Amino acid sequence: MEDEKPINLRVGITIYPYHEVVIQQVLENLLENCPANFILLADTSGQLITLLGNRGNTDPVSLASLIAGDLIASQEIARKTGQYQDCQLVMREGKQMNSFISEIGRFMVLFVQVPSNVPIGWARLLIIEASQKINTIISTPPPHFDKSDAGTYSIPEKKTIDDALSSLWKT
Repeated sequence: MEDEKPINLRVGITIYPYHEVVIQQVLENLLENCPANFILLADTSGQLITLLGNRGNTDPVSLASLIAGDLIASQEIARKTGQYQDCQLVMREGKQMNSFISEIGRFMVLFVQVPSNVPIGWARLLIIEASQKINTIISTPPPHFDKSDAGTYSIPEKKTIDDALSSLWKT
């Protein structure tokens, strides 16, 4: 792992190898626990970072660019209508799949496709939680971050709807 080089994103942040490990774990847990069909992580300029799941015959590089453009358009619509706030989520319902685009701070965007039989609220809750965890990971300076912290940022192995609802009422 020490030999691996960091990824310098066009938006001005760097993802270090140990960040990658923890981000990958968060995304794998989301893929399994949601369950999601396809996950794509990109920066806000459209640079592809990683993808998981079944993307079919979709070109992930062009999809990452389109997702970033969609996020920018959605943010501007929210600003024009007085609804903008940080870390918003955009959702599109489909017959077989629902698609979510989630802001991760100012630098990244998470795209998640979920089968339409998965409850929307459940998917939304897990996607927002994963986005917040990834934002925490990339916001943590390298000297203060350790690979052993991976469990701190992961979604619990067997999270249930009851666990999620209970977490909503905690202060």
